[in-house]
Amino acid sequence: MKKTIFLFLALFAFITSNSQNTKYTIREYENAIKKQTRSLDGNPGINYFSNYSDYKIEAEFDTKTGLLTGKETVIYHNQSPDTLQIIVIRLYQNLFAKGFPRDFTVNSEDLTDGVIISKLVINGKEINIRNTRTNSTNMFVPIPDKILPDSETELLIEWQLSYPEHTTVRNGKYMENVWFIGYWYPQIAVYDDVFGWDNSTYTGSTEFYNDHSNFDVKITVPYPNLLWATGEQQNIDDVYTKKYANRIKDAKNNENVVNIITPDDYEQGKILINKDKNTWHFIASKVPDFSFATSDKHNWDGVGLELPNHSNKVFISGVYLDTTKFFHNLAKISKDIIKTYSFKLPGILFPYPKMTVFQGGGGMEYPMMVNESSNNDICDDYYVTAHEIAHSYFPFLVGSSESKYAWMDEGLITYFPRLVVDILQPQCISCKKVQENYSRDANGFYDLPLIMPTNVFKDFWAYRVIAYNKSSFALQQLNKYLGDSLFFGGLQEYAKRWGNKHPYPWDFFNTFDDYTGENLCWFWNAYFFEFNYPDLSISEAKYKKDLTIIIKNIGGLPIPIELEIELTDGQIISYKEKADCWKDENIHKIVIQANAKPKNIKITGNNPDTDIKNNFLSF
Repeated sequence: MKKTIFLFLALFAFITSNSQNTKYTIREYENAIKKQTRSLDGNPGINYFSNYSDYKIEAEFDTKTGLLTGKETVIYHNQSPDTLQIIVIRLYQNLFAKGFPRDFTVNSEDLTDGVIISKLVINGKEINIRNTRTNSTNMFVPIPDKILPDSETELLIEWQLSYPEHTTVRNGKYMENVWFIGYWYPQIAVYDDVFGWDNSTYTGSTEFYNDHSNFDVKITVPYPNLLWATGEQQNIDDVYTKKYANRIKDAKNNENVVNIITPDDYEQGKILINKDKNTWHFIASKVPDFSFATSDKHNWDGVGLELPNHSNKVFISGVYLDTTKFFHNLAKISKDIIKTYSFKLPGILFPYPKMTVFQGGGGMEYPMMVNESSNNDICDDYYVTAHEIAHSYFPFLVGSSESKYAWMDEGLITYFPRLVVDILQPQCISCKKVQENYSRDANGFYDLPLIMPTNVFKDFWAYRVIAYNKSSFALQQLNKYLGDSLFFGGLQEYAKRWGNKHPYPWDFFNTFDDYTGENLCWFWNAYFFEFNYPDLSISEAKYKKDLTIIIKNIGGLPIPIELEIELTDGQIISYKEKADCWKDENIHKIVIQANAKPKNIKITGNNPDTDIKNNFLSF
């Protein structure tokens, strides 16, 4: 609690002196501006860099025991101007290691020894693991000869880990021989121009921050399990019998859904060539992560979608249990969602050559893969599917830090996918959830400025409000103010500038200011840097020849004014004003011509308001 109070006071100290025409900027970002790796107009600076890795991985996964063993060769490309003394390796499955920190209680049977590194070689020199330091999910490794600027470093790592069988956190075991596997290989952390090495620990709540890397992966699982993964499969003809290899190829090129694997196919037992073990080979380029799913009972439907940024059709798969009502249309629904994203909202072409939506559990995104459960409710399941697929744009294409500023992906992805759901399923009225969810939190204990780093929160609901609820409302209000053309145009420009790069919040703010040609500090400050909440009040009203109304913004959050005025002659006047009416002061005067005396005035609209008692005035 003391830490929380300190954060409140420290944040309040700097925001109260902040001008409406400028944004508070952290020292680390200001230094990046000075180094010209970032720029004040929202573009990457002339000295911008981003590092990446080439992963070549061979792994075997035992679907009975959850044991995963692997070896990888990693070529790390240091494109920075800096000489690196250490390298940071992420070992995410240390989340389940005995004695390591986590944000929740796990089944005692799932506690493990974490990730066991049996061999680590850097540039041909074997590293004694005792000379490394592990802090939760990060391993800090001194480099024998340092990593020079514009150089490559080769790492050889051999490891093993045991996946939990009872606790599922974004992935895991969902039934016998059914697994979704993520965060499974030793991964090089991000080294960027703002903070240097990202040493955020993974404790279960906040998510990830990864480089855009290249993967060449071979995964072996026992018969009769099938496997789906990030990337494009390279050895279809070596794994599947001719009948099913042809079905997969047909589905890839077919605009109509093809049933690739059905319950009858499993029963016949002629899907795979090898009856012992099978190795799947996948290649993926410029993706921030790699995941896979495996099952011996899931249906598989596939369909192709032609997009102008791909030489071949995008291959879209729905992989689901036959007993699930909604997911029998999963491939078609996923195709409709991706097509709408590409050509309507947000109007950014889907960046990857494939997408597989797998019925496992919860709702979690990975590059070219989605892990989700079904509620057999069309609106809920449509939204979860749309939400997770939309992460392909943010934070996968646009590689922001989910751990530090989760609103940059979750806020966006809690907002515009709801617009797309309402396009495809108008009866869902999904967008109303944006207002409803923030209404619960407004002016409450967790209603904090959005710029607060999300990795400081150990309270799940505090994280939820910042990452999802308040941020999606803020972005909805920005959309209302700017209109679709400027808002989605700004989002497209942001994706164009920061695709396959690592933006921070100020890059987002500055891009929108630059694209719209407007200083939006009055908006950024109110939602992201200050303690404000939605509460408009009808302060007073007078009628002479005209009707004069004084509206007070008690909460300070800039939201539109929407009034309904009933006159004594029965006439109803609707009045609207955009949120920028609050950019200079929190008292606003409205003058309306009225041919009769007013009977009553009320604040209307769908915006949250923490005190509705002052939203009505009767004469």
